[in-house]
Amino acid sequence: MSKDKSEFELKVDRCRKSNSSELITNAAWSHAIYLFRNLLEVAAAKHEDVRLVTGSLNDDFYAELEEPLNECINAGVDIEVVVLDGNADLEENIFASVINRYKNGYLEQTPKGYSLGASHMLLIGKDAARFRLETDHEQTKAVASFNNPEMGKTLLTVFADIKSAIRSSKNPAALAAG
Repeated sequence: MSKDKSEFELKVDRCRKSNSSELITNAAWSHAIYLFRNLLEVAAAKHEDVRLVTGSLNDDFYAELEEPLNECINAGVDIEVVVLDGNADLEENIFASVINRYKNGYLEQTPKGYSLGASHMLLIGKDAARFRLETDHEQTKAVASFNNPEMGKTLLTVFADIKSAIRSSKNPAALAAG
């Protein structure tokens, strides 16, 4: 990245600093990294919970977030991670191993062969007012905000529903009785 910040980065910095409710749209891998980094830094600074729904925790993306993840861990925030790809190999995954070793970390993976079509998201805080929600994973399109409690409330419900669906998929008896 050059020394000069992009228009996108300046917008993210402004919204973060002012705790703005403005929606930030983005559609680039570098934008996603910049937003994740900023959201995780806020989580660490404000001691706010982190919730993440992702496909496979691919190392090329999440390795870029090692520093802000460690800031969250050092701050003692709760970190919940849901991995949607049941076939993703998390044995050697750096991010997954850090979360699994962390006393306030929680990682749940969809069972092999089970498909759960859910949006990827990063939620920060008890009310999830700070978030990044992918609207089109293939094109890396997403919307984010540093202060939108209304949307955050909805995303918390979606997050809970995703966790519930994964747990149900791991318990076939519950599905049959349901």
